[in-house]
Amino acid sequence: MNPRPSQPASAEGASRLAAAVAGLGDTDWHAELIALGAEPSSGGTQGTPTYELLATAGTLTVSALVDEGRWDEAARQADRLTELFRLNRHHLHPVAAESFDGLRAAVRAHDRDEIADFVDLLGELFGGDDG
Repeated sequence: MNPRPSQPASAEGASRLAAAVAGLGDTDWHAELIALGAEPSSGGTQGTPTYELLATAGTLTVSALVDEGRWDEAARQADRLTELFRLNRHHLHPVAAESFDGLRAAVRAHDRDEIADFVDLLGELFGGDDG
């Protein structure tokens, strides 16, 4: 999906993440993503999302929000991702949850280089950004 010319780049990631979050049944998180510009989605047709989809759409969303200077919103999404991956750490690579925690810390510190490093690491752990 390519964002429309008037649509911020963060809306693309937020739409992908909203579709995945709808599959989780997390209506509060889904509503946050709609407020960020995501297209409303229903979890009924997507089913349970993969961790790869959640990770790639999540890092795309956080990165785009940072690029747009929307630091507080990026931090909130990084918080959400960190919590999700912590709760599910027993299903994942041993450093996945810690990597999301690092991403969250980098966003809170407004450290673009560290953000890029954690996005790259998470891309390696979860198979890139074509989720």
